[in-house]
Amino acid sequence: MSLTMNSQQQILLSFPQRTDFSPENFLVLPTNNHAYMLAGQFPAMAGDVLAIYGEQGVGKSHLFAMTVNRTQAKVLKKADLKLPLNLSFMHYAIDGADDLSASEQEALFHMFNNVKSSGGSLLIMSRQAVAKMDILPDLKSRLLTAPQIEIQSPKDAHLEVFLVKYASDRQIFLEPKVAGYILKNCERNVSHIESIVQALDELSLEQKRKITVPLVKQVLES
Repeated sequence: MSLTMNSQQQILLSFPQRTDFSPENFLVLPTNNHAYMLAGQFPAMAGDVLAIYGEQGVGKSHLFAMTVNRTQAKVLKKADLKLPLNLSFMHYAIDGADDLSASEQEALFHMFNNVKSSGGSLLIMSRQAVAKMDILPDLKSRLLTAPQIEIQSPKDAHLEVFLVKYASDRQIFLEPKVAGYILKNCERNVSHIESIVQALDELSLEQKRKITVPLVKQVLES
């Protein structure tokens, strides 16, 4: 059975994501170890700022959620980035710093200065490195004073580790040929693998079918 890309997306999206962002569910790998270590120590000093970047699906959201939960930081949404700022918190965090309007960038510039003067902290996550962002020069110069840590895309061997873990979490046994087919045909990012495992689990229960290559094809093929 061959499905269109829209059909594939409909199957994946028909099962709401229930991502576990707990520290216990975070897999530390060579590609994310540096970011994991620094985020775990953050804030290391008064006025600390940390910038972490990486492509979609490498685990930024998980690390962001873990750090925000531990530090009880205020998550900055676009609606928060307007002057005058609400400065009633000590710790702040923003995910998507490379997707801000000029006025939101100006507000983030003032937030940075406030964090430095008040001794608070600011965690910044983005897809792009700050050096490559098309943002206000004054904001870029400020952000570049912070450590710039990349979460690299996982290698194929790492993707297999994630696949086995997500399947194990759901008490699913994947035969080697099934796991191999998934790894050969999936997108090369962690979030897609997790969504595939979830869809397979719930689709197999719904259709009362064993997870086999044909069922995987129903989810994956375009």
